[in-house]
Amino acid sequence: MIIIARGYDSYSKVLPSETFINTVNYKSPKELAERILYLDTHDEDYMRMLKEKDKYFAVYEEYPLTYRSMYLEHRYEAVPMCQVCHRLWNLEKYSKSIKELDKWFWKKEYQCKVPTDI
Repeated sequence: MIIIARGYDSYSKVLPSETFINTVNYKSPKELAERILYLDTHDEDYMRMLKEKDKYFAVYEEYPLTYRSMYLEHRYEAVPMCQVCHRLWNLEKYSKSIKELDKWFWKKEYQCKVPTDI
């Protein structure tokens, strides 16, 4: 599966641009749809993207899933949820207090940006 990301140019700073489709690179929804349809009918190009994507992998800790202190299994495919759960069960380590939320919220770097792609 190839990810279609709606967002900023900065995705390419984190991910190789050949491994996903970024909507910011298309002038209109029609142009984006044409690219998707092209990949649907050109298996070699789609496979090239998949092979490029397969060169990379996420680095993370594995978390054993347990139920009432009984070991069940290690779960790799649930990593994002495991990270959320891990942080929720370890709030003392990950908690953060923001005393003046209104000032924090209106900081320029935290504000949502108006999409300019489509």
